[in-house]
Amino acid sequence: MKKMIYLFAMLRSCKSLIRKYGKAFWGRFKRISKEKLAVIMPATPNIGKSIFSVNYQFGPAYIAWYKTFMELGMQQQEAWENIWLMSEKMVT
Repeated sequence: MKKMIYLFAMLRSCKSLIRKYGKAFWGRFKRISKEKLAVIMPATPNIGKSIFSVNYQFGPAYIAWYKTFMELGMQQQEAWENIWLMSEKMVT
């Protein structure tokens, strides 16, 4: 489910991020965040079935995106706003 959340949000937010930052940025963001997700996912423990388990599934994607935005030179607030945008695109 973690990978599906990541892929769906990337698909839904692609046009918005390209419009905002350009195709070159999107290409770098996509490549770097995918690499970071590949490192984060195996390190993410399984918490089993709990009231928090669905929200927990979003964690690896959020961490990968945040680290990528920061690596690409964004300020923290802008990274947060973009992650918020990506979350909204996923559910709308």
